[in-house]
Amino acid sequence: MAHDAPVLVLDGPPGAGKTSLLARMVCALGDDTMWITEPNARLATGLSAPIHPSPAGHTLWFLRHELDKARAMRRLVTDEATRLLIADRNHLGALAYCYATHAEDSLPYTVARDFYARRIAPELPGTVLTAILLVSPDQSLTRRGKVAELPRWKQWFDEGLLERLHTFYTDIAPTLCP
Repeated sequence: MAHDAPVLVLDGPPGAGKTSLLARMVCALGDDTMWITEPNARLATGLSAPIHPSPAGHTLWFLRHELDKARAMRRLVTDEATRLLIADRNHLGALAYCYATHAEDSLPYTVARDFYARRIAPELPGTVLTAILLVSPDQSLTRRGKVAELPRWKQWFDEGLLERLHTFYTDIAPTLCP
């Protein structure tokens, strides 16, 4: 009989509690679970860093990372040693950003969505379940201290961007993920 481990992906806007929930789950589930952290271009090895430092370059890097991750998940879920696979974020983060940002040098949402549909979706294992954690834009700001600690994080504290992210995660994301 074939073994297909379940895959749980947590996604949602900044401050929704994804990483906090995962930290608690690690303690509860321990070694019986394989963990995949949120991608970080500054810490990446293997898949080269974004070719261009623009938002579009970073988004393309993120989507290529998600394609590699989907392929790895497909292999891992069939391994008898994998009981449960949990990931912090998936392709929804990149799609949400493309939908919500108004930056001139960002990747258009339709391009990102089409990349997901053509390349990532077919590679995802059938056992993926995505849980979208929601938080209001005001709660997002409050939970994260209302001020960006670093200048590069400033955009993630923009109320307009947070409103558009909320719209994406409530209205669009449920149609894009298992």
